[in-house]
Amino acid sequence: MKYLKLLLLFCVVIFSSFIVYSDIKDGCTVSYDFENLNGNIINNTASSSNDNKGYLINDANVITSGNGKALFLDGTDDYVLLNDTNNVFDFLDNNWTVSWNEYRNISDDGSIVYNREDDTFSPLILSYDGGGNDNKLYSGNVDNNGWNINGDIIGTNNVSIWNNYVVISDNRTIRAYKNGVYTGYNTSHSLRLEDLSTNALLGKWSTNYFKGLIDNFNIWNRTLTDSEITQVANNWTYNSIVIYPIINFTIPTSNNGITVNRNYFEINTTMTGENLNTPDIYIYNSSLDSYFSINASYYNITNLTNGIYYYDVVVYDVLGHMNETELRNITINYSVSVPDNSTPQIYFIGDSGTVNRDYIIEKIVTNAYSFKNLSVIFYNSTEILDSYFSAINSNYTLNMTSLEDGVYYINATVNDNNGNYNRTSRNVMVNTSYVVPTVVNNTLASVCILIAILLLVMCLFMPSLMLYIGMALLIDIIVLVLSLI
Repeated sequence: MKYLKLLLLFCVVIFSSFIVYSDIKDGCTVSYDFENLNGNIINNTASSSNDNKGYLINDANVITSGNGKALFLDGTDDYVLLNDTNNVFDFLDNNWTVSWNEYRNISDDGSIVYNREDDTFSPLILSYDGGGNDNKLYSGNVDNNGWNINGDIIGTNNVSIWNNYVVISDNRTIRAYKNGVYTGYNTSHSLRLEDLSTNALLGKWSTNYFKGLIDNFNIWNRTLTDSEITQVANNWTYNSIVIYPIINFTIPTSNNGITVNRNYFEINTTMTGENLNTPDIYIYNSSLDSYFSINASYYNITNLTNGIYYYDVVVYDVLGHMNETELRNITINYSVSVPDNSTPQIYFIGDSGTVNRDYIIEKIVTNAYSFKNLSVIFYNSTEILDSYFSAINSNYTLNMTSLEDGVYYINATVNDNNGNYNRTSRNVMVNTSYVVPTVVNNTLASVCILIAILLLVMCLFMPSLMLYIGMALLIDIIVLVLSLI
């Protein structure tokens, strides 16, 4: 009996080990994670010999998104051709599992996930009717509504976020899961992934195309367990925070609200974000009617008549997230008089020459008609120590502290919106051991000197008063010396 118990315990341990250490990769024959491309070829990481490669068709592309790279399809004509090497798609009979991650705008109509190349059998579709209803999992003849899983598959609140989907055929009963949560089943359907000797398509059915991102597309030749479905959902989660593009005006764009006496102005922008499209520049007349637009990040609009013009710039990323600049205006007025001396002026107010302290204070003041920008560079003989640039402030106060002894240079450049500029420099020596000489500027000393001269003249013409004049001269010299101490 003792040995029988030990044998039973051994069997339980062995059986448990198979349950605990079962591999989610078992039976996975197709896996596309889109992380490593070879030209337009997508590798099947489930195959050691890399069979069943995927091929990017038209403008299908792999971009950085979520926690790595993903397939981007534009909904127009992009798709992926999945090569059916060794008829890997044909063994799927009554039991199989398909899983994928998806990111798209809920307003996009029709989300074709998987289909056979000849369209003779039903595709796997997440479809949206465009009328505000929830999304359902469809197959069959979609024009005749086909069939749908009972239960919400996408939901009305999942706009522009990542979701994980698992569709299982368990002896021809279809079950669907979203983010690891069971959503419904169907027993009467025409969905088939098997018995065809043709390639498969990702993101295309007939003339319908997927728009959005797909990642981690996998097919198993078996039914996943509930724990494995949870594992799939947990392992392939993404950052669902929408990061919108950032766009700002930059030079040589004019300041907002200025008046210029020329028939043109320039618009230039800088952008940050992932997978950005080229921005759209919009220009309006004084009544804010559309005057001109162009797809560009920089544009110089010319041959304008007098008047007020408004402009802004809009940018989208490939997923449809949008951001825009502020609305600015500029007045074109040929009658504006330009000063005879239109060259911008720069004035340094502060330290010059040599200072006996370890800091330099310098105020840079400019006088520019139609100011555009000011740049200031502070440097020594070996490196730039500080720099400043502004398209708003025409004056700047430089305050550099903890400086070592040596010569320092200040270079200031100002530009106006008429193409004029000026550049001025100043150098200051820091010498903390330098003794600043006393500057004689004493009224009493000056008076004493004048008196001394007058007394010397009197000695020439009044020798009889020499004694008194000498005494007065001595007193004057003593006062002069005291005033200079």
